[in-house]
Amino acid sequence: AAPQADTPKKILTEEQVSEAVPWLVNVLEGHFTVQCLHAVVKLGVPDVVRDRTMNVEQIVSELSCDSVRPEALQRCLRILALKGIFVESRADEGPGLSSFAYSLSTAGALLQTGVHGQP
Repeated sequence: AAPQADTPKKILTEEQVSEAVPWLVNVLEGHFTVQCLHAVVKLGVPDVVRDRTMNVEQIVSELSCDSVRPEALQRCLRILALKGIFVESRADEGPGLSSFAYSLSTAGALLQTGVHGQP
């Protein structure tokens, strides 16, 4: 049942808000990271990248899915690079999707399928 309109709410002090906001942001950031990781693995990006450094357009061109939105994939790769799954580097000086390139980090290499001796 929905709470009554006259039910008192918990009121936070300014200090409590300052402490709670970073915690909540961290939780939400974790959610986005997991969603990006799921999408990238489901698409097979680690198996495409392997031991290469590729920009998003190159990665998309080798994926077996035609409905990948390059801009969305770039956002996911950037988030995962911040978390150490991919390594992001400058590809060229031009704007757009080709200006950054991605390679697998050591942790990201564990996401490849069919690598002998890897879990």
